[in-house]
Amino acid sequence: MWNFIKKHKIIFIIILVVVLGFGAYKIFFKPPSYTSFKVERQNLSETVELSGKVDVLKRADLHFQTGGLLTYLPFQEGDAVKQNQTIASLDQRQVKKTLTRYLNTYAVSRNTFEQGKDDNEQTILNDVNDEIKRILENNQYNLNNAVIDVELQDLALQYSKLTAPLSGIITNQTVKTTGVNVLVTDIFQIVDPSTLYFKANIDESDIARVEVGQKVIISLDAFPGKEFDSEIQSIAFASKETSTGTAFEAKFSLPIDEINNLRLGFNGTAKIILKEQPNVLSLPYEAVTQKGGDYHVMVKENGKYVDKTIETGIESDENIEIRSGLDEGQEVYVLNKTS
Repeated sequence: MWNFIKKHKIIFIIILVVVLGFGAYKIFFKPPSYTSFKVERQNLSETVELSGKVDVLKRADLHFQTGGLLTYLPFQEGDAVKQNQTIASLDQRQVKKTLTRYLNTYAVSRNTFEQGKDDNEQTILNDVNDEIKRILENNQYNLNNAVIDVELQDLALQYSKLTAPLSGIITNQTVKTTGVNVLVTDIFQIVDPSTLYFKANIDESDIARVEVGQKVIISLDAFPGKEFDSEIQSIAFASKETSTGTAFEAKFSLPIDEINNLRLGFNGTAKIILKEQPNVLSLPYEAVTQKGGDYHVMVKENGKYVDKTIETGIESDENIEIRSGLDEGQEVYVLNKTS
């Protein structure tokens, strides 16, 4: 065997080089491979997706004008209340007694005023005296002050209780029990659940593409897989700064028949439908490339992969409309980066 190799050394070397070279070629110079995509018909929608949360239009944050001892608290957080119902009241004994005292003071001032007027009426008719005029004016001032004191104390009596300005649900109540002193900073919050809506911020780069009345699909994190049909109710005129830049707050309606299942503060997304095209030819994004403003695909003609320019339309989250250049069922190819 060794003699054979020595005798045919050159031939052996050539064969070895060829074998090794072929192996290296297969390792380092693999032939290109492609992934194919088929042109198909489907319904496409061009959308803008926004993150937001459920909020409420009608909300009232109530608090007492002055602090005091809480003696009446018929409701707790989560309870429903009707408009004009009393939801909390302070101890009114001192206020009522003070009001009675001011009413007595008013009665005295009124009697003094009337008596002074009667005593000096004839004198005023006969001979106007500056001193008498001043006495009558002071009596009038005292009477006016007595009236004001009564009115102020009556207001204090009214302010000693909180009434619901709207029908709704108590969502926040700082004080939980009677027999404790409340402060003017203690809050009693009522919201009207029938006015729940979804809010989200529209970036200024998208503001020109959206308008009131556009169709919207809302998805809430609390209900995975469920979608709510909606529309844009309003778009703020004034901008605000967010973590991503300048934005405009938009309000979206929520279905009335679902209100009872919703809660204030639910997080979710609003998908605004900018354009819709039913039953159009389309391809996935990865099957199309953009060069110099034109869109291109790779097709197979006569066994060769060739580049072809196409015309596109609207773009959904995953697909792009093919308006011309390809036929339904035609295949396009994308060169794999690694094979």
